[in-house]
Amino acid sequence: MVYIKLFLVFVHIIAGCIISLLFISNNNNLKNSIIRKWSEILLIILNVKILNQTSLINHFKNNYFLIFSNHISWLDIIVYNSLHPMVFIAKDDVKKWPFIGFLASQTNTIFINREKPSDVKNITNLINSDFLNSKHVCIFPEGSSTDGARLLRFKSNLFQIAINSKKNILPMCIRYFKNNKFTSAPAYYGDITFIDSIINILKMDGIHTEVSIFEEITPNKERKELANETYEIIHKKIFSLR
Repeated sequence: MVYIKLFLVFVHIIAGCIISLLFISNNNNLKNSIIRKWSEILLIILNVKILNQTSLINHFKNNYFLIFSNHISWLDIIVYNSLHPMVFIAKDDVKKWPFIGFLASQTNTIFINREKPSDVKNITNLINSDFLNSKHVCIFPEGSSTDGARLLRFKSNLFQIAINSKKNILPMCIRYFKNNKFTSAPAYYGDITFIDSIINILKMDGIHTEVSIFEEITPNKERKELANETYEIIHKKIFSLR
């Protein structure tokens, strides 16, 4: 059964790659509708359910947010896009991820080299307040993914986006559970391959993901202070769930 579902996952991903070629259209509503539906179907195939999904979807309907979130897996992006399609700021290594990297480059992902100050500056110029008023923007400030049981210190450079745009920061935390117990099955980091990650998810035969949304933070501090405050909020949530 696992390998039948694995086959279905790859058929769906390849179909997504083909469909993404149609995204040259400037019809953002159509594009977002396709991204969200494609993400929802992939979650069904993987048997991943989102807790409090309806209230989360409603939360993202009425406003556009600058989101800073912990990062565990490529699956995080699928979960968030199923709630509402978002623009993701990702390190340029993501482009090398099999299939998902191509899909990301075809949809709403902006790639940066975090080690190049000019890249960070260009991104902060690109994502101005007009942009943030028409799209959700999601940033993974750890700069890498983990197993979900820990949280890497946040890199502060991209918090400058909030300061420049005067846009509040929305901290978010994503976690995965099996039978109400934390699981690292979806993790995609270290030596874990993309295939390993998918198989680990399928072997669980059903997991739940919890997306927690916290109070917005006004960007009236230095970026290092903003990074530390956001980190502490998400860190507290992760360790309260152990």
